[in-house]
This record gives sequence, structure tokens and C-alpha cells, in this order.
Amino acid sequence: MVVTNQPDVLNEATLKEALQQHPFRFYKRVNSTMDMARDWLAAEPNLASGAVVIADEQFSGRGRLNRQWHTPAGQALAMSLILRPQLPPEHLQRVTMVAGVAVAETLNHLLIPGVIKLKWPNDVHLAGRKVAGILTEALWLGDQLQAVIVGIGVNVRVNFMGTPLMDGAISLEAFTSDPVFRPILAAEIIRHIENWVDKIVQPALLETWRAWLYTLGQTVNIHTANGIVTGIAENVDEVGALLIRDGHGIVQRILVGDVTPAQ
Repeated sequence: MVVTNQPDVLNEATLKEALQQHPFRFYKRVNSTMDMARDWLAAEPNLASGAVVIADEQFSGRGRLNRQWHTPAGQALAMSLILRPQLPPEHLQRVTMVAGVAVAETLNHLLIPGVIKLKWPNDVHLAGRKVAGILTEALWLGDQLQAVIVGIGVNVRVNFMGTPLMDGAISLEAFTSDPVFRPILAAEIIRHIENWVDKIVQPALLETWRAWLYTLGQTVNIHTANGIVTGIAENVDEVGALLIRDGHGIVQRILVGDVTPAQ
């Protein structure tokens, strides 16, 4: 069980029991699980899909746009999963869809149904605040996709009180009565990801991701490299771009940007 009355011990032994046949590497403290996963792949180019790097503490983790994601020791889950999906380059965003849906489904099973939502493109929110983040990086050999590394960070028991993040971030255990057991949480997220990877090109993935997105239907500001686009988030297309109808009635297609509520 993910929520349990046993102490939350994250180490080689508990991960081996939880992850079973999945190859993994565990570190007490790392700069970035993404970097460790990339190094592992460089050393073992034939590493199987599903191999995962997990750390108890991560002090130079990265989010989107190179933002820092710090994982305090004993308080969060930091993991990077290596996948080898079969899909064309223009559909790489579907890996982010897979991860978002998988994390949302996993956390939704722990909590009151309806409190978990996805914010476009890759944030997982609990009661309107960020509880988890996702970052994907593709590795290429020429024009051939070799692997995708999916970095996932989940706030389990981080105390944000008195920090600049207190209004925008939250931890899982704010909504659970018992401790969250991180080895099982990692295993469940991986199980959901692998289930959806098998369906990565199917319409069901897009439909499910769309259903989790609370961004749709809202009037929002999208902060892009070319400025701010304001309008109603009407839909997402098959590669994950957000479709915004602006004040002139023109639908703009946004692939990369930050969403904030319009005032």
C-alpha cells in the first residue's frame, strides 16, 4: 500500500522489494536524478526501458525552463525513468501526457477523488497547488530517438510554511492520515506509466489527458518567448499544444509557455 502505518524508509532494500524486476539505482544524495540517468544510459546504451534512478535527496534538480526543483532528504520522491517509446519525433509530447496521466491516476487513488488535476503542460496540482512536476528529455543518435528520460518529483511531506512557495505548493501528506511509503509510490507511478506507454499513440491517451486538465475552459495568460497571449484555453491538439482563443476570436496554438490565470 502507498499509504501505510509503517515508517517511510527509502533505501536499496525497500526499493528492491517494491520495484521487483525493474533495474534501478538508488542514491542517498545527488545533484540530479536526470543527470544520473543520462550517465547510466551513456555507460549502458542497451539499458532496458523501465530502468529508474531514485534519490532520497536531490539538491540541483531541474524543472521546466531550467527552474530548480529541490528534494529535501526524507520529504519527497525524486525519480527519473528511462523509456524507449516507439513514436515519431513530432509526437514526443505524448510522453509528457503519459507521465502526467500516470502520476494523476496514482495520486488520485490515494486521496479524495477530484482533488488532483493537471495544469498544462506538466504540473500536477492538489487542491489548486502544485504537488508534483514532470520533466522529459529526449536523447537522440542523429535523427533516431534513442530514449526519453522522464523526471518526476512529488512533494510527500515537504513543509512549505514560511517559504516563498507556501501559496503555490503542497505536499501529499497534507491530505493523508498516514505516512506515504515512497518505494510503493514510485512502483505505482511506474506501473501506470508502463500501462500508458503501451497505448501512447492511441486516442485514449489524449482523451484521458484532456479530461485531467483543469486549464481547459479557463481564461488564462500564456507567457511565451514572444510575449503574453491572453484568451480562453479551448482545447489541446494531438501533440499536446494548447489552443487559445484570444480577444479577437483568433485561435492560437501554443507549444511552450507558462499558464497563469487572467485577472
